[in-house]
Order: sequence, then C-alpha cells, then structure tokens
Amino acid sequence: MIYIFSNVEYPEERKITPEKGDLLVFLNKAASISYYKDHAKKMVIHRMNEVSYGSFIPGIRNMVVFGDKNADRIPPAFIQKLKKDYDWDYPIEEGRSRCATTGYMVTKYIAELFPQERIVLVNFGYDVKKSTYRCPWHNWKFEAEELAKFEHIYTADTANRKGLLKVLVRTLPWLGDNIYTSAVMENLAATGKVKVNILSHCTDLWENCHFLDKSITEETADYIVDSCNESPWNKNTPHIIEGTTKHIANEINISVPIRYRDPVIYAELSEKRRFPFPYVVINTGWQNSAPAKKWLKKNWERLVQFCPDVKFIQIGQKANHAEALKGCMDLIDKTTRKDLIHLVRDASCVISPPSGVTHIAAAFHVPFISLAGGREPESLAHYPCGVTLSTVGTLPCCENAGCRCKGFEEGERKCKNIFTDESGDQMGLCMEKITPEVVCDILYKIMRKEKNASA
Repeated sequence: MIYIFSNVEYPEERKITPEKGDLLVFLNKAASISYYKDHAKKMVIHRMNEVSYGSFIPGIRNMVVFGDKNADRIPPAFIQKLKKDYDWDYPIEEGRSRCATTGYMVTKYIAELFPQERIVLVNFGYDVKKSTYRCPWHNWKFEAEELAKFEHIYTADTANRKGLLKVLVRTLPWLGDNIYTSAVMENLAATGKVKVNILSHCTDLWENCHFLDKSITEETADYIVDSCNESPWNKNTPHIIEGTTKHIANEINISVPIRYRDPVIYAELSEKRRFPFPYVVINTGWQNSAPAKKWLKKNWERLVQFCPDVKFIQIGQKANHAEALKGCMDLIDKTTRKDLIHLVRDASCVISPPSGVTHIAAAFHVPFISLAGGREPESLAHYPCGVTLSTVGTLPCCENAGCRCKGFEEGERKCKNIFTDESGDQMGLCMEKITPEVVCDILYKIMRKEKNASA
C-alpha cells in the first residue's frame, strides 16, 4: 500500500495506522510527517528545491518535481509527457504559465513507478485544503476527475462536503463498545463519502469528536445503523473494529477501508497525573450479561500477593461484581468515566477480562493483559500494546472458535466446561487455565520493559 499525503496539517489524533511495509509519500512542506516518525518507509517529494516549498528533511529520501541537475528528481521526460497529456482547454490568467499541481504530478509518477501497488490519497479533497490558493492556472476540474480514479481518505474535517450520505450509528450501551466504535467512526469519516453522527448512551465520550454532524438525527439520516460485529468468532475472525466497520459498510453499501485500528479518546482530560507513583489498574468484575468472563477472586488475591512491590489500583463497580481486594487501592464505584480514562492513560499496565478498560488502554498505547479465556479468539480485541491470554483451541468446546458463552445457568450459551473450586465458586475451565503465576510473569516482563524504555 502507498499513501500519498497532501501538505495539509491535521490533528495528530487523526493519523491513520499504516502497516509496516506501507510506503508513505508526503508533499512539499510535509506538514504531518512528524506524526509518522517511527514508520520506516517514507519519502518527501517537493515541487522544487526552494525554501518556500519546505526544507529537505534529514534522514528521509527527498525528491523534487522541478530541480537542478544535482537534485534527486522526477525524470524530466515524465513531466514533459504529463504536460502533453494534461487538459489545458480552459482560460488562464494572463502572464501565468500553465502547470499542474504537485499532488497531481506526484500521484501520476508514483502510479507509474509502482503499477502493482494500491495507492491511497490522503486529504486531497478541495474542502480540506483551505490553505491552498485556488490558482487559476491549474485545471482543477481535470485534476479532480483524474485523481478520483484513486482511492481517497480524509483525516481532516469533511463537514462541508455536499451530497454525502448521512449516517447515524447507534452504539451498544457499554463502555467498551463506545470506545472501539470511535475507530469505526474514524474509518467511516475518512472515506469522504459520508457525514456521520452517533446515537449513544455515553454522550460524554463523544462530546469532543470534531467530525460528528449533530444535524443528523433519526428523522434526517439516510441510514440508521447499529454498531455491531457480525463476524464469526473463529480462529481467523477479524478484529472487532474491522468487523464492525465492514458490517456498517455493508449496511450503507459503500467501501470503507480499515485505516484506523486503534480507538480514539475524545474526552477532555487533565494533563496532570492523579497519582505520582507508578501503578497497575486491575478490573476484577464482569457484567451480569457475561459471567463467563469471570476469573475467581482467589486468583486475583494470589496475583496481588505474588507482586508485593506493585501498587495495584482496583476499579469497577459492585453492580458488576467487583469486590475489594487486600493490598489494593480501592476505587470501586469511585470513578466517573472520565476518571477511569484518566487512570488508565497514566497506568503502567492494565489487567482485566475483555472490557472497556482494555480498549481505553489501546487508545493510549498502555500495556494491558486481557484474560480472554476460550470465550473469544485472540484476534477479536487484541492490540499491539497488549497481551491477550486466549485459550481458544485448548478444550473441545472452543476447539475451533470462541464459544461466546454467557454464563453457567441453564439457557442460551451456557458454559459447557465449568471449574468449581473448594468453596463452590465457579468459572469456565478455560479461565482456570490462566494462572496467577502466568499473569504475574507477564506483568513483570512488561514493567521491566517500561523501566528500560524510560531509563
């Protein structure tokens, strides 16, 4: 994949998520290249080697469209051919030379250089290039028609684009569903084909989402779509962000590439840490609708005992079966959603069954340990910053897929393999395979890595 970025600057939280082997090509001033400093394959193509078009960037391959003989430039023969094919049949300002835009020339050159690669143009829409003077000596109509043949995404505001589908997305009421849906909404908005708004119980999580169009309601929307993942939970299931994005894309009948793979937090947070010391957030509870996510209290107690030098902060709600543990700072029922996001943002690690806190951790690239068991495959909610302890494939009930069991009572999706301890407390046998010793070992590896990185 090749991404060609216009020289529009946009907020860092709107950056896309390229794969390791993707090539990133930036134009002229390369306004947003700093957001991708850790990506290995990138280059800048300047219109010419003049300061007005941006200084050459050290350590990056720099090319020019028009330059002196010593410059690494697009071959002059290619530019001459491009001029010959360019449609100049329109009036231009007297005394001006006819020329094509940098974006048009570079896109055509990259397409010729890499004919087998998919090319995606980032922020090439008119309305997201407000800083660009609409020069009368460019044939914008011709270029727009030519560039429309390529795939486009928009990371800047597209609220003023006309003729777009109006899509209202309804989220499930739970925290985690709202957090991962942020990336789904980013993928939708980035197509430049839709205007979107959210219908959510967690309105505070969306208050600063700048691309939502609040005029889209149940009365005005072209489509009202539920945010849900209908992918099968097998060993090859896509991530829940990808699955949900594809579901909505199918519902509204457009193509929506997966550009955003990490959640985005729109809530306004204080920059100040609540606690000055390093700590690990643990979530020991589970929702009433999914007791199969349960890890026995004694396991949590043993984990805390195994890590005497770790400061644990326990979050959650008593209504969701969170019970205070000895040796932990107890913040059960003592945090708002914003408090929780703030705590997770500044944590050294998060340990939890699959839940909203692991999605929050992913948004800030905070290491986490997800106790997934056999209920869901590792790929469903795994992020690069985390460790997902999935036991899918270890028992007959989850041999080929996540079982999606809810709990231990008779009825739909009852767990078939139950572990009962000496006190009569129950959890899935797949969760019993995740031991406190294993979790403790992973936690210390994460914390050593964090310590070495900050040294």
